[in-house]
Amino acid sequence: TSSDKQAQTAQHALDQTTLWQACVAFAQSGRFWLIGFSIVFLTVCMDFVHFIPAYLAAELDFSAASSSAAGTAFPMGMFAALLITSFYYDRLSKLQLIGVIGCQLLFSAGAVLLLWHLDIVPESMRSEVAITTIFLLGLAISPAYYVPMSVFSVAFGGKHAGFLVAVIDIFGYAAAMLFNYFGGTIAKDHGWPTFLSLLLAVTLLAMICMVSFLILDWKSTRSKARFEGETA
Repeated sequence: TSSDKQAQTAQHALDQTTLWQACVAFAQSGRFWLIGFSIVFLTVCMDFVHFIPAYLAAELDFSAASSSAAGTAFPMGMFAALLITSFYYDRLSKLQLIGVIGCQLLFSAGAVLLLWHLDIVPESMRSEVAITTIFLLGLAISPAYYVPMSVFSVAFGGKHAGFLVAVIDIFGYAAAMLFNYFGGTIAKDHGWPTFLSLLLAVTLLAMICMVSFLILDWKSTRSKARFEGETA
């Protein structure tokens, strides 16, 4: 029937592949590697949440209880960001997403830079500025971490989407494991300015990789639309 033919036409390209064949297709995709490295760097940035209490205690003399409470500013920013993102993400074109996500990650880099040079802020305002900046960091960085990878995996992976998500997450958590192990040593032996300078570099790398992925994804969508238009 015509409906059966339409269903076959709409079938995903990887639905009839084995897991090994899907892995080969993933490895041959530039978008896979770019989103993978984006998640590597973004997971490291997100894991800064574990260091926030120690940072506040060392740099602003917060007590253990106060630094732990103030550290909730980061997940509060994440929560707010995902609420906001749910309303606008699907309404934006892929071209618009390049600008929006890119600006969010650039803002994240600015937030890390401010935490690195917090001494430029008057001492009486440092605590409030630090907590606000941490909130804004969570707000700005979490949409890029959570949404593009999930959307890409469902669209690109077909029936192997769950496996694709797991593989990309493995990259990210492997990087986070190393960061958590060495990050504390760096902060202890070389100070928080060195730690934050490295975090800034990671944030900029995340921005470069994510924007590159979004550009490639946009171009892929344009090519697909052009091909479908020619064959229609």
